Amino acid sequence: MKHYCTADFHFGHKNIIEYCGRPFETLEEMNNTIIRNFNEMIKPDDMVYHLGDWCFKNSPGGKHGEGVPRKAYWYLEQLNGIWILLKGNHDKNNSLKTKLLSAVVEFGKQKFYLVHNPKDANPNFAVNLVGHVHEAWKIKRLNDKSIMYNVGVDVQNFRPVSFEDIITDIHRWRKNEAR
Repeated sequence: MKHYCTADFHFGHKNIIEYCGRPFETLEEMNNTIIRNFNEMIKPDDMVYHLGDWCFKNSPGGKHGEGVPRKAYWYLEQLNGIWILLKGNHDKNNSLKTKLLSAVVEFGKQKFYLVHNPKDANPNFAVNLVGHVHEAWKIKRLNDKSIMYNVGVDVQNFRPVSFEDIITDIHRWRKNEAR
């Protein structure tokens, strides 16, 4: 069993392609690419933490920029893995029904604070895993003792990131920062 983290799928949200400069022509291409990329990496018994903004609420007949009216769990059924879903700002009315706003995960000897929005990061943890900021940055300092690592698909090549890779990226970033 491996452990992965991700955020900001925005399944069913056509306008996110333009807002974030995602490299997709259609909503279906975006949805299918994310599902395919994840299933290529995630095995059925792998643990996946999704840090919010799972899907966009769509209504029948919808507004411009909305996709097809699908329930959140329709997408979940397409994906391998055991999923822990945190609530993001776009998960209020999308049928996801998760109540988790944050979590603490211990991997190896490191404790990670998981939360959707970086403004809710916890400075008492050395590493905060976040989403919400899409393509804005990958790693950012919160204070002199704490950093934020963006697990969102926009900076992770529309793939999940393993906790091993997160640790490697952080070590590499700290080494470069020390120069």
